[in-house]
Amino acid sequence: MNNRTLGILALIGAPFLLIDTANNGFNINQSSGISGLLNLLYTTGWICAVIALKRMGAFGDKRFGKIIFWVQISCLVLADCWNIYEWMQPRAETTLYFMLDAFWPIGNLCMLVSGITIAAQGVLKGWRRYVPLAVGLWLPIGLVLWAILTRTPGMLLFSGIYSALTWSLMAIGIITSSGNTGEANQQPIRGLAGVHPKLQETVY
Repeated sequence: MNNRTLGILALIGAPFLLIDTANNGFNINQSSGISGLLNLLYTTGWICAVIALKRMGAFGDKRFGKIIFWVQISCLVLADCWNIYEWMQPRAETTLYFMLDAFWPIGNLCMLVSGITIAAQGVLKGWRRYVPLAVGLWLPIGLVLWAILTRTPGMLLFSGIYSALTWSLMAIGIITSSGNTGEANQQPIRGLAGVHPKLQETVY
């Protein structure tokens, strides 16, 4: 799967947090199996974007960039496990359910660190360099609005629109970059399958 395809999948997934929020009537306390499915699409698109950014070299070659990439992916995979749990058994309220749910905010916090890392590395050029940081700012901006406005429908609407726009811009940056850079600039993800060349061909 090339970066352009990953970017397209990320673009498809970008609006689903907003769609889920609207489907719940802009009430953060609402939850359902449909929410789990919509968030699964959202987070899976996010995973595709992060993998594409890694393959474009956006995290850099230093050890910290590699570590934050794997931490980011791990958090998102665990958040997706919660999404599947919510889809299959809404509001299960088991210990595992709450443990997995914690990886939603952790994954967003990690995205802030990822965005700062990508901006500092400067591998991406122009506006693309700072879009992952804008994506990562979703959590602190949301917390500030939450503190000022509490959980009002307007605050949730703004948060959802911000998410859809910034995640879409990140996906568009990936799609347009892959057309210009080609496969030669796509770096393999060592350790994903450190394995057999044939398996790496399947992943990449």
